Amino acid sequence: MADYFEIVSGPSHFTRDAKGGDYPLIGASKYNNGIVGYMETYDFDEGYYTLSKNGNCGFIYRQEQKFNRTADVIIIRKIKPLNDDLLNFISLQLNMMFSWVNKITTEKYKTIEIYIYK
Repeated sequence: MADYFEIVSGPSHFTRDAKGGDYPLIGASKYNNGIVGYMETYDFDEGYYTLSKNGNCGFIYRQEQKFNRTADVIIIRKIKPLNDDLLNFISLQLNMMFSWVNKITTEKYKTIEIYIYK
């Protein structure tokens, strides 16, 4: 994973902080691009990816607008080209490797190896 993405640090919010607004709050949901609510301000610009690390582990979504996150997701940025099919393959592999009881941590993320044959 670290060959294709780098972790981006930044603040996180509680779901209860989502009291409406224009900017999505991204959490560990496998639905609706991970959106769990909306807020008035944003912490991240569009173009980043979110990786759910709790609950529904392994879902990777590209965020097409400015957004916020809960502590249940890791913000990642592509550092190598990766098409949508490979991205979906990686997400599926992560989804099978991790779960509610075996969460993705930042430390585990750095050691994940997924073999992609060319």
